[in-house]
Amino acid sequence: MKLFSCSLCVKPLLGVLVLAGSTTMPKAAVFDFQRLVEHVQEAHEALTDRVIDEARDWLRNQPNPTMQALGTMPAKGPGAGDDIDADQFLFEPMKRILASNPEPAALYYLALACDLRFLMAQCIDEGLAEAVDRVDPGNFAIWSIIYDQQLEAKLERLENSTEFKYFYYDASKHWDSALVASSQPIRDFDILMLHSSLLLAMPISGFQDLVEPCKVAAETGPSSKLAEGCKRIANYLVEQGETLIDPSIGYAVLAEMAKIEQSDQAEQLQLDREAFQGYRQCLALPLYGKSEDYEFHRRFLDLSIAHGELKALEIIAEQEGVDCDGYF
Repeated sequence: MKLFSCSLCVKPLLGVLVLAGSTTMPKAAVFDFQRLVEHVQEAHEALTDRVIDEARDWLRNQPNPTMQALGTMPAKGPGAGDDIDADQFLFEPMKRILASNPEPAALYYLALACDLRFLMAQCIDEGLAEAVDRVDPGNFAIWSIIYDQQLEAKLERLENSTEFKYFYYDASKHWDSALVASSQPIRDFDILMLHSSLLLAMPISGFQDLVEPCKVAAETGPSSKLAEGCKRIANYLVEQGETLIDPSIGYAVLAEMAKIEQSDQAEQLQLDREAFQGYRQCLALPLYGKSEDYEFHRRFLDLSIAHGELKALEIIAEQEGVDCDGYF
């Protein structure tokens, strides 16, 4: 999986072609130019791979078990061969982390690493599920990964869960520190874009596991344990979500369930859902035209790490003079 493209590297070369007069250049010269672009892209991808490898090594060598757990994440997409280093880079650190009284975030990253490597059964045998039961038993985000292939166990956890935390900006903070520590010759802006790509490559698990069962739960009746669990998680996403998608999912689940149950709150919940969508679009307005503005992206990242994505966008909107109060 390519996490980063080299479009920024190619732009100066396009200028060379224009100055040379592309309409009169012989075919051989055009071919050489294409090869040059390919070499630049390949070199940049190799550099990116070295930066990611260094960052993972840096995380693994930190004394913080949560950072070590993030370092167990495979560098590439699911099933891309990372299982061959699982003993060294997953199971050995997992044993140390589980023995260290880990934080909930560490357990979430371990669960995600196990899932991405298709090794969840082995990770459960190593004691991962038992550790989650001790440390973070009410977090459906973790259980939706651990019991991804065990529907009955997953729904039972949903009935008894109270929150949905996937520690997105904890990962963001630690990846930022790891990438900045790189010794590779890469620009600050490219590191920032690579940071964003790494976060986007980290799946946010469990939303589908929440949406579909909650529709079924609403059909069985509003007083069922599963329906009550769904509403607890949906309200958690609305009130305490880390990213913009969290309230969107929370409002969607509440509105759909109320509609199926023919609740007298159905109309208001649908209005709330639509109002939040408008609010979210308004908050995104300051982002337009800032794709290559390093200072802006750095500020947005720092605010997101400190406050979460929603609050960060609210702060930036206020700083940029964008008034979104009328939407929501």
